Amino acid sequence: MRRHLSTFKNEPFMNFDNQKTKQELLTELEKAKDNLGKKYPLIINGERIYTDETLVSRNPGNHSEVVGYV
Repeated sequence: MRRHLSTFKNEPFMNFDNQKTKQELLTELEKAKDNLGKKYPLIINGERIYTDETLVSRNPGNHSEVVGYV
């Protein structure tokens, strides 16, 4: 089964002075932290491909933090 990636689009601007908006962002960032350091496949023609050789993706703002392995 082939899945297509969605087309890139910019998200609308958000006002982080609004406490509800700010809290929603912080909640989503905490959820994203659960996915740090995992191994992710290459996706070629919609097929997930795992390889023995991987590249390390690091947080550009904190080089000691591994975002994931590809």
